[in-house]
Amino acid sequence: MRCDRAPALTLVILHLLGVLASSWRHRENLPKAMFDGNKKKLQ
Repeated sequence: MRCDRAPALTLVILHLLGVLASSWRHRENLPKAMFDGNKKKLQ
């Protein structure tokens, strides 16, 4: 049963890494924007 969760966990980790990379590349704080709805440029 433990092996059944590995693909899903891998996708979650890849998704989080993609969000962080996109946030860094576009200089936006995307994780914060998910909570407050405002995308602001990082300084």
